Amino acid sequence: MKPLDTTWNGGSLKMKVKTKLKSLIFLLALLIGLSFSSQAEARQGWVLGVQVSGSIFLTNAVPDMDPGPGFGIDLQYRFNQRWALETNLSASFHDGRDAFENDSGIFLSLPTAELKLYLFGQESKVEPYVLAGLGIYVLTEGALNNNTGGVGLGGTFGAGLDYYLSDRFSLGFAAKFRPTALIQGNGASTGLINFATIISGDWHF
Repeated sequence: MKPLDTTWNGGSLKMKVKTKLKSLIFLLALLIGLSFSSQAEARQGWVLGVQVSGSIFLTNAVPDMDPGPGFGIDLQYRFNQRWALETNLSASFHDGRDAFENDSGIFLSLPTAELKLYLFGQESKVEPYVLAGLGIYVLTEGALNNNTGGVGLGGTFGAGLDYYLSDRFSLGFAAKFRPTALIQGNGASTGLINFATIISGDWHF
């Protein structure tokens, strides 16, 4: 009869335990990676949109401008469920008032770059966000040649939400404050605060 082997192969057992631990760690890492990836990919990629807006100037600057309509286009890249970067070109049209009654101007963003933080960590039909950014703003010289046009660097602060009609299309609603230090044609400077409400139609691709 073959004698019973009572020796304990400790090295072999350790190797088996290490192998199983490595397999378990790899499986956990794979599951976590897939979980994060599936969440991120649900709201990841490029977004192209067109927008209409209405805006007012909150300061009585030179020139003093009436509320006016506007339009624009925006291009956004959404990194994941939380973060996105958007750039947009827009124009709004304003008539002068009071002492600038016969004047007019076009307020342009050329362009802005805005960082968005989405408030929900999971995909939803309605996704609110807050935003902040910088932009180059231009106020064109109006009907009167009085050096009131100019260019300057400004900020953008606001909030909004995206309403998803489908995976490919959504409607956007936003409110933005855009304070700008404008250098005018005669070397003078003025401070503008433009407040805009925006509705957009967006295509996700």
